[in-house]
Amino acid sequence: MKTHHHHLGLVAACLCALATSPVFAQDAKPSFDCAKAQTRVEKAICTQLDAWFDQTMADLYKSVRAVPDTDIAELQSGQRAWLARRNQCAGSGDKLANCLLDSYRTRLVELSGRYDSQKLTGRYASTTYSGDLDSVLFPDGILAMNVSTVRPGSNNSCAYSLRAPVIHANQVHKVEPPDASAPDNRCEVDLAFAGPQVNVKTKGCDSYCGYGVRFDGLFNKKR
Repeated sequence: MKTHHHHLGLVAACLCALATSPVFAQDAKPSFDCAKAQTRVEKAICTQLDAWFDQTMADLYKSVRAVPDTDIAELQSGQRAWLARRNQCAGSGDKLANCLLDSYRTRLVELSGRYDSQKLTGRYASTTYSGDLDSVLFPDGILAMNVSTVRPGSNNSCAYSLRAPVIHANQVHKVEPPDASAPDNRCEVDLAFAGPQVNVKTKGCDSYCGYGVRFDGLFNKKR
């Protein structure tokens, strides 16, 4: 049946190799064609879920699959089982979106747990603003990070993502290309992981934020 074939196509999209060039922060998009989304879950992924999660999942799966001596059959079976659980998310609005978020976050931790001995992968809550930071360690030592914060009592927010190598002492440093509107300004981000916490320091990153809010500060791990 048409729907069955479409579902298998979306499963394959999550299980096979994707684009070889890295997808960065502000260019993230779901790993499948949203124009072909049919189920409520597929449509919610395209309209309610931060695209960073689905894109990072697809890229992480590809990277783990490429690790020498990986049990491909076991990996595929585990990913299909996760897709089946994800597709059981029901409801609408925030209920559906939160179910999907929990599903992606849980699976990202499972996949990275094969090699992430420092347990950098996870969800961290801001101690300064309302918001979360999600980080995912890839097998090659690259860290993907996505952070969203909101100023209490307002709708002013920040949204930023990066991919950069983890250097000594579980630190990450990223310098973004200059903004076209401010060619002399470069956003610099430093992450320092220490146990269940990550400290974020930024410089020149106001273009990613609304008035009176930043994504600096201490974040405590939630999972």
